Amino acid sequence: MKRTLRYLPIILALLTVVSCHKESKNEGKKKETVYTTLAELRDQSTSTSAEFSINIKDLVVTAVYGNYAQLEDGTAGVLLNKQGHGLTVGQKFVGTVSGKSRVASEALQFTLLDVSKATASTVQTLPCTTTTVTKIQDDPATYYNRRVKLENVTFVDGFIGNANGSGSCSQLGKQIALLCRPEGITVEDGSQGDLICYPTSSSYYVYDAADFSEHEYSAAITKADTYGVYNIVNNAPVADLVYKAGSDQIAFSTTSSEREFRIQNYFDEWVLIFKIPAKLKAGQEIILSTSSIGLSTFPEASAQVAVDKISDGKLWLTDYSANKGYVFRISED
Repeated sequence: MKRTLRYLPIILALLTVVSCHKESKNEGKKKETVYTTLAELRDQSTSTSAEFSINIKDLVVTAVYGNYAQLEDGTAGVLLNKQGHGLTVGQKFVGTVSGKSRVASEALQFTLLDVSKATASTVQTLPCTTTTVTKIQDDPATYYNRRVKLENVTFVDGFIGNANGSGSCSQLGKQIALLCRPEGITVEDGSQGDLICYPTSSSYYVYDAADFSEHEYSAAITKADTYGVYNIVNNAPVADLVYKAGSDQIAFSTTSSEREFRIQNYFDEWVLIFKIPAKLKAGQEIILSTSSIGLSTFPEASAQVAVDKISDGKLWLTDYSANKGYVFRISED
């Protein structure tokens, strides 16, 4: 016991040296910067505007119009509304940014942004996420105020060149409201193609004429030509009940408010009846009412369908939720 106590001061001295050596090594080690994402800032923000200061990576300006600027960092987007913000498209910031933030309808907004302490550079390609209206509606916070590409849309209501002009388009039977920020962008009703825009809870914003790439596309049902009802299987129409020349008859009529189309067979004593609104536009969503006589497989029902094509007096409709398609005769034209 006495021998142990005798060596105790030496042991304590050695431990002190080791401890000091570790501390000196740690002192020379550079601290790692902790970055905050826009998604984290959004989740911490409330509906009341509050000051923030964060370290952020790859904060890119994707659109500018007047007092407005769109920015994103790969996790979320934000809309800045500040007079004289001084931002330009393509700027990228890494480092400390500060300002005031709030959340409105799940979307992050800035009313003030100071990037003077961040390192600025310029990107050659703006970030863009290809997605669908359905995915945006299912997970809005992820996509709000981000630059997204919607492929194969149809403009129900186009733009006529006015600044902040409203319009709408449809994708896979989902119709959305659009707002065109700058003037001079003209898109005709029924135009088809790919659209780059910025979703919010109230409207999808368009900033540049180049953000609409016009091209024709064909929905699956437009590959069918015979009147009747189809199941859409592997993006192709498969006949369910279609008109048979020589045994079936068709009939159609139009009033000021409604169109009716029938397929019937007097010998087998059945009639299949469809009713739709009188006014039709390519891309719009309408209600299709179905009823029948002598066909138990077609009970009275109604469904929301998309007008995929109108041509040569014929109409092509798709119920995207049920993977059903319809081909009707609506006029002699």
